[in-house]
Amino acid sequence: MELGELAERLEKISARYEERVGFARNADWFLLKLQEEVGELTQAYLQHTGRGRSKGVGGTDP
Repeated sequence: MELGELAERLEKISARYEERVGFARNADWFLLKLQEEVGELTQAYLQHTGRGRSKGVGGTDP
């Protein structure tokens, strides 16, 4: 997949999310959403490598 194709797919997903949740996307939303997703990726990596706690153990994670 080319980078342009990926960007188009992500835009469509983001637009559907905006419609479903009912808010306006803007520059700070994009930055904050990216940071949220990177955090989730980091958490999954740490769990996978045995260096993070499982979800729901020792904290308030759902």
